Parts: sequence; C-alpha cells; structure tokens
Amino acid sequence: MLLANINLVVKDSSEWFPFQNFGSTGPSLEYIRECGFYPICVWKPYDHATEKLVPAAPHLIDGQVYTVDVAPMTEEDLAQRKATQWQVIRTARNQMLKDSDWTQVADSPADKAAWATYRQALRDITTQADPFAIQWPTNP
Repeated sequence: MLLANINLVVKDSSEWFPFQNFGSTGPSLEYIRECGFYPICVWKPYDHATEKLVPAAPHLIDGQVYTVDVAPMTEEDLAQRKATQWQVIRTARNQMLKDSDWTQVADSPADKAAWATYRQALRDITTQADPFAIQWPTNP
C-alpha cells in the first residue's frame, strides 16, 4: 500500500513501517491517519468520453493524496478513441456476418432475401456517423 507523509513523499507502507507486520491487507486507514500519513489514490472520477487521467506530482485534496489529475482529451486522443471504437464495431459486425453465412447457401431454409437485407445493413454499419451510437439491424 502506498502512503504519503505530510511532505507528500510517497513510499510503500513497508518502508514507512519496516518493523510492523500488517498482514496482506496493510495498515488500517485509521492507523495510517493517526500516524500522520495519507493514503495514495491513483484514480479520480472523470468523463471517459472527453477526459483522461494523467500522471501528476503527489497533491493533497480533502485528506487524500492523488498522483493523477484529470485532463481534457486532445484531438489526437479523441481521434484514437473513435478509431478504436470503429474497430470494435467492425469486429462485432464481422462476427454477425460470419454467424449468418449459413443463410446464404443454396440449400438453406432461411428467407434469403430478408437475410440478404440484414447482411447488407451490417455491411453499411460503418456509414453511420457516430461509432458510439450505432443503430444495429435486427436479424430476421
């Protein structure tokens, strides 16, 4: 467990308390605070669509030492996020096409026209504007 002292020096609890055995859970929060230390937090709430966590120098907020800050995503970050989402969409779409291949074989009992329409809608999925709001076709 990482802890910080009043000067915001960050060390593992075993370094701050070398002769104490706290077991696998580490020292309790109450004990940590009684000894004048602060727990380290490497996460803050943020909007995953427009923000990201970035490493930061240890800083104290409301009795908690943070080693991250929230920053807005850059245009490059947003473009990468969108490209990744499109890849997820294509992978799902390709699996749906593969799962419906059987409908197009000559001796299939399926309604070939309905399934062909569905499969074309799957192929057209990448013409939608927002990869985070995909309107998926329903299979026949």
